Amino acid sequence: MDKPFVELPVNPDLSTPDGMRGHQLEITRKLNELGMRQASGKFVTEDEWNRTDEALKQLGARVKSVDDTLKSQRDTFAGGTDAFTMNRAALRLDMPEDMSRRQRDYFNLAVLRWDEIAGLSHLNQRDFADIGLTANVARAGSTNSDRLRDVVTRFQRLNDELLVTDVLLYPGDSRNPDLNSRLARMRQLKAWPEYERLVNELCDAMKVERSFNETTTTAGLNWVPTILSSQLMDLVQVWSKVAPLFTPITMTSKILDWPVLGADLVAYLMAEAVNDGSGDTPVAASTATTNKATFTAKKLGVRTYASSESVEDSVVPLVPFIINNAAKVLARAIEDAIINGEAGGVTMDGATFNPASGVRRAWNGLRFHALMTGSYPAKVDQSAGVVQETKLLDLQYLMGTWGASPAPLAWITGFHGFKSIMKLSSVMTLEKFGPQASILSGQVANLFGSPVILSEYVTEKNATGVHDATPANNVKGSILCVHRESYGLATRRGINVTGSNDRHNEVYETIFIAKDSNDFQAFYAPSATNTPVGILYNIA
Repeated sequence: MDKPFVELPVNPDLSTPDGMRGHQLEITRKLNELGMRQASGKFVTEDEWNRTDEALKQLGARVKSVDDTLKSQRDTFAGGTDAFTMNRAALRLDMPEDMSRRQRDYFNLAVLRWDEIAGLSHLNQRDFADIGLTANVARAGSTNSDRLRDVVTRFQRLNDELLVTDVLLYPGDSRNPDLNSRLARMRQLKAWPEYERLVNELCDAMKVERSFNETTTTAGLNWVPTILSSQLMDLVQVWSKVAPLFTPITMTSKILDWPVLGADLVAYLMAEAVNDGSGDTPVAASTATTNKATFTAKKLGVRTYASSESVEDSVVPLVPFIINNAAKVLARAIEDAIINGEAGGVTMDGATFNPASGVRRAWNGLRFHALMTGSYPAKVDQSAGVVQETKLLDLQYLMGTWGASPAPLAWITGFHGFKSIMKLSSVMTLEKFGPQASILSGQVANLFGSPVILSEYVTEKNATGVHDATPANNVKGSILCVHRESYGLATRRGINVTGSNDRHNEVYETIFIAKDSNDFQAFYAPSATNTPVGILYNIA
């Protein structure tokens, strides 16, 4: 008995990943059915082929819209309101090992932005389980968006203020993980009543029992501030110019293996079937190979001091300054390491420019890959002259396929190279982009269709492109050309703060420390045939 024909729906549900996968499966079954019917000599109407073609077009259009959404969000940690984009942000929702499971709702509201929370309301229950969310947080996202933005933003601001104030006023006690002790201290702070009111308001939106009440002093332990919010990571992004160029990766462990495609499948000429499939020569097989980039979290930190005689009235006004300054310093450290990093014991720039305890020892950066990789062709000597367009085009050419398309490329230079670039006829300056142009953070111009990013960390070097022990020799500029999609910047947990007065108690000082864990790696090891970054050096 013949199997019933596969009927493709006219209006398939393509709003969820499951719907897309299901429709793709139905199309595959329909194509197999039509192929078998045609191979056996049975008649297939043109209308059936047209309906199948239309189904393929519908699926293709949906896939393209999802891809466009992801591409538009690729330079941020935030993602968007689409379920697919939310899945990309799921890794950030992996709770630290030292946090109580009861704090799941608090953790989600601290690490997600308000617009991400608003986008959760359309996810189904299985999606919550898949990406580590609770339905409670999604219910909060179904409220008025302007009100949600106001409440979540103030909640995160107060969370950070309470946490930093606790570190500054009680540096020794703040390191104690006991939530009851932290709750007792924070209840005495002036910002606590507003924080408590906002938490209860969020609980009402999530349709759960209020966490704080006046009769139970230990109520609300699961909402005691323990981590800094996503607002601090947003501040880091504001200060960053080079870091947002690269693929953001969230590390769920100290060491993360990130899979990347090493080689594509290969297409071959396929012989026409003439024997109903039996005895015909099949198309040659090929296998897509995969590589992996291993990210290992490196800690970057900033330390400052505050008087131990400080009281709350004097500490609270300092909190925004401390948070902004910590974000700025950590962002600058990451940018410096991305450009000038070299993790080896003996460095090309010497111990003065790259000391053992400096941030440049965190990982190998762009300049190291361009200059120090053996047999690496993508480096061009400007021969102590001014920047020439032919030299820049030579650099792109030497990058091979990585330099062929301008869209994923970026030119990164310092003030010296920037001055030379601006004299070129091929440069398009910002006023020519038009009001609707999408400008990257730090972008000052456009060269050959790629953004020009100005960074203070592309500093003057000697005639070989490295830092010279003799300062008078460091007078030559350089320009980096990088394939942005070939590198990833990984972040582990985001920024946290600690304090101590153990070593400075005798002078009444508190040590305040903000720490971030990151790693920067190339997805493909730079080599003579694989050149994702190049350098033009020795610019007069």
